[in-house]
Amino acid sequence: MSENDVMTNQEQTDINFGDYIDSIPQLKRGAIVKGVVSSADADYVYVDVRDKSEGKIPRREAEADPEFDIDKAVAEHQEVTVAVKSIRNSDMGKEIILSKSQIDMEKHKKAIEEAFNNKTVVSVKIVSVVKDGVIASYAGAIDVYIHKTQLKIGEVTDLESYKGQTIDVLIMKYDTDKRNRLRISGSHRAILSNERKEKADAIWNEIEEGKKYTGIVRSLPEFGAFVDIGGVDGLIHKTELTWKRIKKPSDVLSVGQEVEVYVKSFDKETKKISLGYRKEEDDPYYNIEERIPVGSIVKGTVVRLTNFGAFVQLEPDLDALCHVSEISSVRLETPSVVLSVGMEVEAKVIDVKKEERRISISIKEVEPINPVEEEAPAADESEEA
Repeated sequence: MSENDVMTNQEQTDINFGDYIDSIPQLKRGAIVKGVVSSADADYVYVDVRDKSEGKIPRREAEADPEFDIDKAVAEHQEVTVAVKSIRNSDMGKEIILSKSQIDMEKHKKAIEEAFNNKTVVSVKIVSVVKDGVIASYAGAIDVYIHKTQLKIGEVTDLESYKGQTIDVLIMKYDTDKRNRLRISGSHRAILSNERKEKADAIWNEIEEGKKYTGIVRSLPEFGAFVDIGGVDGLIHKTELTWKRIKKPSDVLSVGQEVEVYVKSFDKETKKISLGYRKEEDDPYYNIEERIPVGSIVKGTVVRLTNFGAFVQLEPDLDALCHVSEISSVRLETPSVVLSVGMEVEAKVIDVKKEERRISISIKEVEPINPVEEEAPAADESEEA
């Protein structure tokens, strides 16, 4: 073998050995290494970092990154760049804790900054609750603070219910404090407000009297109910809630309830909409002339007595008036002479006025109810003698 051949073999050996040395990761706390995803369980994602023991990334950290599909990474044995958070030797072997989020931090910080500058939406997962809001995580690496007033339109009463939810936010603040710590805050309400405005514009462009909407009851003041019909609030006046007499709107509706409403009137300049809720067919006087025509015989129950007559219930929420002169064939001072509340009577319909919401009936035209005549006292026998 020539001297040149010896030198060539020696150089090749040196190069291969150097490559081999370079390929061995320096596993120490804080080191940046590359590895291959090998498996995953309920707690960790395992990564082959060319050590006797596999490293592991906490699964919750891996799941927080929307761009990282754990199942796909395992199936395809994807290569990942990770940071060594800690190495601990024990009788069970070496435990190597890795972090993917530390490596992705700069990439994610840049993405958040761009979202702030361009006013684009990002998805975050709410991971904890603080006194006046929540902390959300972007890609498992960046914390985003969301004040409770920025979680939705309206009051938030239960912050704990938001924990674990993934929501879209607009980044409202991106800066650093005096200690160079990154401060980021977001708003889900801003997105909802923008969507609400777009829906409101659409409604005002196509609104017309009689148009029907499905809405959500937002509040119940004493005078009625405000209903969100999709970006715009309309008012159902208390008198339009039901055909019955009620003390307060909450007797009929509740906040958050879904309702079917229709437009009674609107004013585009003042942005006011009057809504209808009660249905015509539910009106006790609906089609009354056909249901209870003049001349028909009806039965009912006396529900109220006044000096001028008696009110008789013919149907639920439908009363008729029998004037005192239409009760008996003799003149009565008051109806209570012959009638009492709860008494059942039979009468003839003598007048129906739907517009005035009034029905008049006559008991005496069916069978008069006359006072019972008192018997004369017996004569004293001693006086007769």
